[in-house]
Amino acid sequence: MTEARRISAAMTAGLCLLLPTRVAHGTGGQQALADAIQVHAGATCLEATAVAEEVASWLGTETADSDVWVQVDGSPDDPRVVSFRVGRGDRLLAVRRFSPGPERCEHLQAALALAIALAIKVSLLDEIVGPPEPVAREMPTLETREPWTLGGDALAAFGVLPRVAFGAGIEAQRAFPSDLAVRLGVVGLAAWTMNLAGAPGTFDAQIFAGRLDGCVRRDLARRFSAGGCFGLLVGALSSQGHAFPSPRSASTAWTAVASALEMGVGVTDHWSLDTEITLIEPLHRTQVGVLSANGDVVEARDLSSVGATVSVGTSYRF
Repeated sequence: MTEARRISAAMTAGLCLLLPTRVAHGTGGQQALADAIQVHAGATCLEATAVAEEVASWLGTETADSDVWVQVDGSPDDPRVVSFRVGRGDRLLAVRRFSPGPERCEHLQAALALAIALAIKVSLLDEIVGPPEPVAREMPTLETREPWTLGGDALAAFGVLPRVAFGAGIEAQRAFPSDLAVRLGVVGLAAWTMNLAGAPGTFDAQIFAGRLDGCVRRDLARRFSAGGCFGLLVGALSSQGHAFPSPRSASTAWTAVASALEMGVGVTDHWSLDTEITLIEPLHRTQVGVLSANGDVVEARDLSSVGATVSVGTSYRF
């Protein structure tokens, strides 16, 4: 566009803002602004009715042409980030984004409504600046979620070892579009002073394993998410005997399938509190036992039962 053409467009835009609202409308049917404006608030304070009323106050009318549409999307986790599109039929007229917008809710709503009203007003400039690209009516969700997460949690395990076990885990995960994520972590569990029926001593047992999961997560409400994960635990199980005539230590490979349900509550824009329940299903049998002087198994206890872990921790997105 030449300089003269830009000046002409700017002058026409200025005149358009001064003209009565009816000049910006076509000769077709009319619709209520509340029907033309679609609002997906996300983490913001925006309300569809309030936005439509604000736009109407700027335009001086509560109606718009029947082919006018407005789509507003708030960030799923940032109350000050919002974007919108304004179009007529299959033609895109304006795209705007506030990142960040005003901190106070009423100021954010007023600024958004003014920008929408101006975009509708200047739709008469299409003939000057040229027609925009055709677009689909559906607007993609605003992507502001950070892709990486680091977290740590405390664990309690039930049934994984013969006695309630405690431990901790750390993990890193990478989020992808369509609510998918991949998680890689390390888990440790330990239980102490477990008994063998008919044997005088006790034994301790520990599990250390790496974990790889595929997950699906969704934001269900402002700062609240839920999801599920399925993966594999691969590591080692070790045990130590105490108060036996000849106590020994032993270790063996340990693998299990893990199926988890999780929930997260955002505390800040980057930090969240998380809880998870995981079903642990070992893939092979492991026992600990007492041997006689001849090497025969006198007493044994199974360490490969199906169990569950409950974890509570924090995570940081970046």
